[in-house]
Amino acid sequence: MVGVCTICSVGTSSRSNPSLKCQGSCGGEFHMKCVKLPPSFSELSTNTGISWKCASCLQKNDSALLLDHMMQKMNPLFSSVAEIKKQNSEMVKSLEFYGGKIDDFTRKMEKFEETVKAVENTQNEVKMLREDNNRIRNDLEFLQQQGRMKNVEIRGVTEKRGENILSIIAKLCEIIDFKLERDDIDSLHRVNSFQTPNKSTEPRCIILTFTKNVTKNIFMQSAKSNREKLRAKLIDREFEDKPIYINEHLSPGNKVLYKKTRDLCATQNFKFCWIKDCKIFVKKADGDRVIQITNEDSLNKLRK
Repeated sequence: MVGVCTICSVGTSSRSNPSLKCQGSCGGEFHMKCVKLPPSFSELSTNTGISWKCASCLQKNDSALLLDHMMQKMNPLFSSVAEIKKQNSEMVKSLEFYGGKIDDFTRKMEKFEETVKAVENTQNEVKMLREDNNRIRNDLEFLQQQGRMKNVEIRGVTEKRGENILSIIAKLCEIIDFKLERDDIDSLHRVNSFQTPNKSTEPRCIILTFTKNVTKNIFMQSAKSNREKLRAKLIDREFEDKPIYINEHLSPGNKVLYKKTRDLCATQNFKFCWIKDCKIFVKKADGDRVIQITNEDSLNKLRK
């Protein structure tokens, strides 16, 4: 098949007008004159093995080289992008992991807050119950003390089998110069005192209940004025020569409070601590104000 020149479209079979075949991708034939090559180039190409390519193929080849060069430059960028994508993927996984942890922590915090609220509610309930309990205890203590307002407690009187307590009280009233009428006494009996438990060798105390509170007060004043005469041996020669103590009959709670008050007064240098009408009073020194002790709170206020 006769070829034609790619440039001039004239046949390439003429010996007077030699031609070349492009060794590039197009494979076209070109007159040597058309591509401005000397006639000797054909022989030189055959002897040296030089391949010739048309301008179009050379341009394509340059583009390929450029593209290859660009690809070489882009490869590290592609690798960086791939690494970034990998890192992003790992970051997403980490975020998802820690997001789950945060959600779990949030749920635990919500549960903890619910528990705290429940504890606070319980604490408030306990506080209210304690306040109610204290009120009930104070009311009970008040009632117990009210039932003893007309009583006096006599300790230190020797106890004998078959004794006549009324005769003992009558003799005691003679000693303190108190005129006792039979109608003044409501009841008279021995009991284990707060200071003397069942196994104690001390005699049980005598509880004398008057019919009137005013009579009890007069009796207590006479006992206080004749305190030095209060000796058991003056009642009966067979009794031990020990002191007799006459006090207002305090309730168990007030007895504990009175003991704590006396102990505190000793450490806080309070000079006076006494009982009147079954109430506890203290005073720092002569001329100072009188303070009534009604409960543990008022007692704690005495502490420095």
